[in-house]
Amino acid sequence: MRRLRAIRRAARHVLRAEQPIVLMYHRVETLAADPWELAVTPERFADQIALLTAARRVVPLSWLAGELAAGRLPRHVAAVTFDDGYGDVFRNARPILEAAGCPATVFITTGALGSRAGFWWDILSRILLQTPALPERLDFSLEGTPRQVRIGADGADRMAALFELHALLRPAAPDARDAALAELAAGAGTDADPRDRDLTMTPDQMVAMASSGLIEIGAHTVTHPPMTALGRDAQEREVADSRRRCEDLLGHPVTGFAYPYGDHDAASVAAVARAGLTHACSVEPRPAGRGTDPFAIPRLLAADWDAREFRARVLAHG
Repeated sequence: MRRLRAIRRAARHVLRAEQPIVLMYHRVETLAADPWELAVTPERFADQIALLTAARRVVPLSWLAGELAAGRLPRHVAAVTFDDGYGDVFRNARPILEAAGCPATVFITTGALGSRAGFWWDILSRILLQTPALPERLDFSLEGTPRQVRIGADGADRMAALFELHALLRPAAPDARDAALAELAAGAGTDADPRDRDLTMTPDQMVAMASSGLIEIGAHTVTHPPMTALGRDAQEREVADSRRRCEDLLGHPVTGFAYPYGDHDAASVAAVARAGLTHACSVEPRPAGRGTDPFAIPRLLAADWDAREFRARVLAHG
């Protein structure tokens, strides 16, 4: 009996190991501070792609989504995705992917495309983590409500303040959030301007990246809101306008979507389907399995890990 149980455990492990995995990246850059684990250095990204392509057949996400929608579960495959559309994906990730012949999908926040506005979480992280000296508290207003966050003596609680502010600012309207960031920056003795390395790619870069046919473009809303905080009409605008902008630039259909922050519910899924998209990604950290909803494809975070940790955290799933 003990031997039979061991054989069954080994068989289950093999079956799990053959399930499709979808990797989620954001940036390929070397950052001074990365509290959200968004960035992988170019050197480690190259190593990870080499390991992945040696261990798995890397396929376009659209192909995998089609297989899942048809009720098929392809074995021993992986897909690579990027969220947001940072410029360093074009500068640093694209050459590595092309050299390896590794397909990928990049989900674009179209309102930021080619903009100098940057993403609010990068500005917040810089204010809290990279300003040399901070006061013990920062006062600001958010949507007309006075607020404050404690930093502590000598900036002892910077990370706690960062997480507190992130939770407050994430569901806020973009204009109100920008105003709050400006107040926080002024109180910290710095500015709320994005840094060049944190900007998104330009429309021309997006088109060039997709021109080889190796890299697919997907929609990722216009303003990167948590979808579940929006009403039906606003959700549909965010999804449909983002898709339309990508298609106008590319000149061909766009079929994939990724939910900002991974937030989605039945209304979000319906909005994606009504926009004519065929698949969407969540951030649930597991392999795809039989019965996976093509409008809620799970993904594994790929962070700045060396080869040993990448094998353990990602390839162990497959």
